Amino acid sequence: IENAADAGAATFAVTFNPKALKLVSAQDGGFLGEGGQPSSLSPKIDNDNGTAAVSLTRPAGSPGVSGSGILANLQFEAVGAGIATITFSQASVADASQTPLPTSSSGTQVTIK
Repeated sequence: IENAADAGAATFAVTFNPKALKLVSAQDGGFLGEGGQPSSLSPKIDNDNGTAAVSLTRPAGSPGVSGSGILANLQFEAVGAGIATITFSQASVADASQTPLPTSSSGTQVTIK
């Protein structure tokens, strides 16, 4: 996440080619835990269809986080050769009072040999 202002929650969807990649895990990246508040990560991974939904939140009533950092770390395992696209969509970030903040997202490609 870059240039966040008072972020308190984030969600995003991930799509990938399940014939090339397997999403092994989604872990908290630490950004929403800044300031000593624990953050909660809830991933829903569907490797059969090549999708995942990730939700991160700070405790209710805690102040939001501003700045830039890592929301989540996604670990993939190669299961087939070729070029695989990883797409991030349906990204949303809300401030500490759950008001939506402006967002944009992008994806990437990996070459598996």
